[in-house]
Amino acid sequence: MFSFRGSVDRARYAHGVEKIAALDAAFLVGENDANPTHFSVLMVFDIPATAGENYVREVFERILANEDYHPVFRRVVRRMRGRPAWDSVAKPDIEHHLRFVTLPQPGGRDELLTVIVRSRARRLDRSRPLWEADIVDGMAGRRFAINLKIHHSLVDGIGFVRLVRDCLSTDPTADDCVAMWNTPRSATGFAKPSAAGPRHPLRAFGRDAGVIRAAARRDESLVMPYPHPIVGAGVTGSAHQTTVCSWEFERLDAIRRSVGDVSINDVLVAACGGALRSYLIGRGALPEASLKAMIPMATRTVDEAGDGGNAVGAIVADLGTDRRDPFERLRIVNASTNSGKALFRSIDARSALAWSAANMSPIYYNRFFGPRRTGRPRRFTTVVSNVPSSRDQLYFNGAALVEVHPIGLVTKGLDLNIALSNTARSVDFGVVTTIPDTQRFIDHYERALQDLER
Repeated sequence: MFSFRGSVDRARYAHGVEKIAALDAAFLVGENDANPTHFSVLMVFDIPATAGENYVREVFERILANEDYHPVFRRVVRRMRGRPAWDSVAKPDIEHHLRFVTLPQPGGRDELLTVIVRSRARRLDRSRPLWEADIVDGMAGRRFAINLKIHHSLVDGIGFVRLVRDCLSTDPTADDCVAMWNTPRSATGFAKPSAAGPRHPLRAFGRDAGVIRAAARRDESLVMPYPHPIVGAGVTGSAHQTTVCSWEFERLDAIRRSVGDVSINDVLVAACGGALRSYLIGRGALPEASLKAMIPMATRTVDEAGDGGNAVGAIVADLGTDRRDPFERLRIVNASTNSGKALFRSIDARSALAWSAANMSPIYYNRFFGPRRTGRPRRFTTVVSNVPSSRDQLYFNGAALVEVHPIGLVTKGLDLNIALSNTARSVDFGVVTTIPDTQRFIDHYERALQDLER
């Protein structure tokens, strides 16, 4: 079931073999060329005003020369007793993993997206550590970018925040920042994920079953499947499409303050619901009942994420696509997400992981068998993932971070993935989808946000 490209020379490895956790292994199982399970992180920086014309090339050469690699970025998959396991290379072949890319003129968003899309189209080579990166020069407005592609089995969203935090600085004069795949010079070690609670998540799940049943009786959306996809009647699926966008943080925060008792994440999810409603109405394909979205929930802190891997839960939220009024939709989203959060707070972290695995099981089922062929109901076909980062202005050796776009994945039965993070001034997101005419959806997303500003 696992696919391994190339043979593994045991002598190349300098460290012990580790068992791959079940949740991490799930991102390896069933991966194929049509549905790779890596995600991307696009970080855009302002070139310092005093920098010369070869600044980005100098950044690349400096990164290339650093051979002190973060343990997560030395991991490679191999077989051990017939099962997948993590091993570690002493030193990755950096010329394979890192590329210098110069955009064609005018060096705008379209040219940058071409680099991202081409990078994402290639599966990662499992005979090597599962990551690649581009240092992108030639951007308009005296900017450059770092585009990191990494397999989801290596790290989740919270782990990504840890990587960003450790490789950047709040000091614009600091000159010891390193790339995300290098070991931060200030780091003395990497925290282990918390081992609190029962060792086996199913045991914890059994212990908390009564709490979960009571929550489900209060809010049936926590457990009831929902069969309606986005791609279906009136909407024909397309090849994966990718785009990135940004909103000013103050726009979202102003809505949050004016409405009260809602979060910025609620605003983002409600705007997604409004955009999907308008998009599907335009195609004559809006279902009577509301669509659902999976909302990832962290089950560990940023400080516990240094070892990489995945420790993320999931709730299923009502998008309110059956409601015309944008503020009523926002209240529905808020109530739905609050129910899921309350459940997570009332059960053990390992129970939350087991519960989340049940929520996400249709994704893995559909990956193997295909939702249309089996007719198996899907709880959701949309993911909205918000991974808050620092609100401080961050720098990479004097270059100010101005955008950070996480870009997720889509697969069979998952039609739309919106991943969000933030810088000091903006909320930045990446959209990956199989629905046609992605720009029309983005236009609807902007109008849905404007509806909440009125």
